[in-house]
Amino acid sequence: MLPLIPIISGIIVGQRAHQSVTRWRYSNSLCRGTAATYPVIGAVAGATGEQLQAYFQNAWAIGFVSSVLTLMALSMFGLFTCSCHLAYSLG
Repeated sequence: MLPLIPIISGIIVGQRAHQSVTRWRYSNSLCRGTAATYPVIGAVAGATGEQLQAYFQNAWAIGFVSSVLTLMALSMFGLFTCSCHLAYSLG
């Protein structure tokens, strides 16, 4: 999360002055998304009563995460493109 703060701040601040409502929406969605995600993850970890990091040290979990990251890297290199729905693209 912390490495994304300068990127998101640059996107929010770099918008035009008449888009203050859009800036507020971006800031609000980032803040609410972060504030909603961490308690849910904590509640799941607390409800299981297990050490969840042990599950992610599994070869299957590591392979899945590495394959997702490899697909994201190939997309960055232009091998394929993923596009959002038109409603999301228009802002």
